[in-house]
Amino acid sequence: MTIVLTALTLLFYARLSLPLLMAMSVLMLLMVLLINWFPVGSGFFVGLFVVAWIGQFYGHKVEGKKPSFFKDLQFLLIGPAWCMDAAISKFFPNWRKHFIEQTA
Repeated sequence: MTIVLTALTLLFYARLSLPLLMAMSVLMLLMVLLINWFPVGSGFFVGLFVVAWIGQFYGHKVEGKKPSFFKDLQFLLIGPAWCMDAAISKFFPNWRKHFIEQTA
């Protein structure tokens, strides 16, 4: 099931942009390696997941906006893509422009 969901997620990112797909693939690989490297049990990662979601909902409460993924589940994947876009843009400021020129 995990492999199928990962493949569908990467397909979604591929439809958005190939550089984004590559960046998200590297990020996913790093996360898997870190999970296997840390000497903690799965309970730690489940707890971290829960704390992160609590922080997410608290942030939306402070912001006063309802999370977009309540409207459409694809927004669960847009948030990480948006963060990755911001990270890529810090290192390669013109990456979007270069990619658009390549595909035009």
